[in-house]
Amino acid sequence: MIRIVVASVLLVSSLARAESLEERKYWRGQMAMLDSDLREANEECEVEITFEYIDKAEMRAAAEKGKFSPRVVCNPLIKEIARTCRDGDKRKAAVAKKAKTLQCGYSTNKTLTVKGGVVRMKATFEVTQRTNWVPDQLKAKI
Repeated sequence: MIRIVVASVLLVSSLARAESLEERKYWRGQMAMLDSDLREANEECEVEITFEYIDKAEMRAAAEKGKFSPRVVCNPLIKEIARTCRDGDKRKAAVAKKAKTLQCGYSTNKTLTVKGGVVRMKATFEVTQRTNWVPDQLKAKI
């Protein structure tokens, strides 16, 4: 009886780890697709900005439902940070001060906040790809 319980625990642990590995692989792939744009933003801004996805489960579920990549929602934020730094030394200094970390997630209630060196955006594919909302928000807040 003890062997059956131990085997069951090992099987459940292995399955949980397999799902966890798959999830990590998925998000590593999403990050890899952002790497060149993040490097460009860091070069343009002459700082080391980090990026992280937030609320990953919600983001992935929405992406799979809508048949888009999480990268597509978040990439405009990174590109707009780089564009902001190209607007001159004053804008570049503002980015260096206010945007040490970029965070991005999915939400139908779009938000973009800048606080404590963190630029946190939650939006939909449609908002980031089909409107000027991201540039307008960053211009107002950085």
